[in-house]
Amino acid sequence: MAIVHIAMFDAVNAVDGDYESYTGLQARRGPISLDAAISQAAHDTLAALFTAQVASFDASLVEDLADVKNKKAKANGIELGKRAAAAILAFKADDGSAIPEPLMGIGYIPSEQPGNWRQDPIS
Repeated sequence: MAIVHIAMFDAVNAVDGDYESYTGLQARRGPISLDAAISQAAHDTLAALFTAQVASFDASLVEDLADVKNKKAKANGIELGKRAAAAILAFKADDGSAIPEPLMGIGYIPSEQPGNWRQDPIS
């Protein structure tokens, strides 16, 4: 969930600028709906990470964006949210998180030798 929250943070921070940005994202000029930016950033990162739940995320995004009445601010917020999500997902692309952990007894063989890790016998 850190990826989702960093995208949301960077979208807000691009407008407010109170903190150091994680991705270096900057907002473009014009009115920006923070609600739209946050919703879009969360949607895009969640959809990329949990592809089986995209329909649910899409429905929630439509509901969230319906509350934003200023069309220009909404469009700018959506654009900012998309850029925030894309930036953090690009950082994540080569971080090694997609490599599955080795399976106990198949990809990782524990050792009974002192000082080596062993699986907890209770779990």
